[in-house]
Amino acid sequence: MPKVLLVNWDNYPNSSSGGVYAWAKQMVDNLQDTDFVVLNCLSHPNVNSAYTLPKNVVQVMEIPLYGCQRYEEFYAGAGSLVGRIKRTTDSFVEKQFVPLFDRFFAGLISDNCDTQEVAASAVELHRLLLTCDSKKCLESPATFRAFASRLSQDPLYQAVQAKEASDLFHFMQRMIQLISFELPRVDLVHSSNAWIPAVAGICAKQESGCKMIVTEHGVAFKDLLLYHRLFIHTEAYNILWKILSSNIIRTVYAAADTLAPVCAANAAAAELFQTPSSKIRVIYNGVDGAKFRPVQNARPGAAAHRPTVVYVGRLELLKDILGLVQAVDYMKRTYPDILCLVYGSSTDLEYAKSCVKAVRELHLQDNIKFMGNTPHPEEAYNAGDIVILSSLREGFPYTVVEAMSCGKVVVSTDVGGVREALEGCGSLVTSRHPQELARAVLKLLGDKRMRDTLEANALKKIGEKFSLERSIDEYRRLYGELAGPARMGVS
Repeated sequence: MPKVLLVNWDNYPNSSSGGVYAWAKQMVDNLQDTDFVVLNCLSHPNVNSAYTLPKNVVQVMEIPLYGCQRYEEFYAGAGSLVGRIKRTTDSFVEKQFVPLFDRFFAGLISDNCDTQEVAASAVELHRLLLTCDSKKCLESPATFRAFASRLSQDPLYQAVQAKEASDLFHFMQRMIQLISFELPRVDLVHSSNAWIPAVAGICAKQESGCKMIVTEHGVAFKDLLLYHRLFIHTEAYNILWKILSSNIIRTVYAAADTLAPVCAANAAAAELFQTPSSKIRVIYNGVDGAKFRPVQNARPGAAAHRPTVVYVGRLELLKDILGLVQAVDYMKRTYPDILCLVYGSSTDLEYAKSCVKAVRELHLQDNIKFMGNTPHPEEAYNAGDIVILSSLREGFPYTVVEAMSCGKVVVSTDVGGVREALEGCGSLVTSRHPQELARAVLKLLGDKRMRDTLEANALKKIGEKFSLERSIDEYRRLYGELAGPARMGVS
């Protein structure tokens, strides 16, 4: 069987929520003719470390982006560290590490990024760090001096403030930390993102002499800029961050042999990064029709006799739950007994508190119920008349296709690839327009015949385009093409 390195970020197998986790689990569970090594980068320590794996997951590499910078300190298979620490003298850092670091950083902040050069410097850094101590290299004053000198050479970046420069240097340390350990030999690399974990994928591709797939679930560049705007920075730093993040993603796209976005909208975004259309292959997320199916009389007691809308997903900024709360406030003026069941958890405590506060201030405690995370989303979808999605950004959300597979009409903001799923079988509205979202729901609640037609169309479309079997078959075929047909059993 071929061995595939699956590169994740806060995802399978540690973080069992979200669409990317669902996708990764589907891949692993259904491609039993493939062995997986999972490299999962972890942004915070409060993640699950007790999980059950199928037999075809032969190794999990949990790489923290917090705390210590020595992966070897807690990973038993990393080999001897003492000799590498002794080898990493000040002279070694200044003469061997710093020039490579400077070359890598200079490429990432260049207005005319040479992606092949950036990828090559990342691979050289990876190989050098296997022979020395990454912690001493990354924390050396000589390394920071090279970083600061590179910024000071640019007339614009000279205006970056000390705190901003410190944050960016810390970011560079964490990115290089991801390529400072030994990577397994594999037949194929498959990254579930186009961000810094994929840089490790580039190194693994080069080390193994294999090919690389990148599945773009969202558009990382736009998401990063959106989150970045939440903080106040100098204009110089805003420009620097935009260029650096763009160049990282551009380098990942260029290194991929196949870019497999989960919708055509993501494919179009990738083409803006000069990705040739010939290497882009859209593979839609698939839904398990045996699990997600219409169930009669599935309404819980509270929703049995009330007009009910259901939300299933995380409580976070990009999902615009505050906008959903405002929409329910508008709906209440027509249907005073409207009920909105919100299923999902949150890693953003402050945002979750703001959602609860908004419900209280608008006196919607009887209309909006926070149900928490659910292990049975199929039951949640079947509990409502309509499924709703208020997101500001999406790729190709499982919420939409899972709800469709349950025979539910979906009202969603017209973002990402949602239109590709919902066109002809749901309702699309403008994001950040809670009144428009409310009006679309009210129209469907008042027109049972329209709901029935859209629900029938949704079930038909799922069977034709978005089945799990179809999605897995396309990945199996792609794996066969890139890892070798004989090894995949593909004719």
